[in-house]
Amino acid sequence: MVYVVADGNARLARELWIDQFLNRAILYSRTFTSVVQHLRDHGTFQPQTHDRGRDRTERILQAEEQISERVEEELDISTRRLAAEVGVLQFVTHCTLKEQGPHPYHAQKVQAFGAH
Repeated sequence: MVYVVADGNARLARELWIDQFLNRAILYSRTFTSVVQHLRDHGTFQPQTHDRGRDRTERILQAEEQISERVEEELDISTRRLAAEVGVLQFVTHCTLKEQGPHPYHAQKVQAFGAH
């Protein structure tokens, strides 16, 4: 809003900012032009959610399959042991199990009972 009042003058906007917001950090005049340019380019300040992060590599996809198969074989296997057997970081095994649902290692005895 300060930039609009300053009619696009970044230095004047900075001075108005300092006068209006005494207890806040003093911004560089370039900050105002960067903010306006970002708004013009993207139309919003909301973060973009598409194309975020890297695609999963073939190796990780194969590891996810191995993790799933291994957990089916042994339900009470720990993520640390699973990671060592598959050859990936424990973080990868943890994320894979989290994506696939609750980790069987934390299954309670009540969950093991069949329907009567």
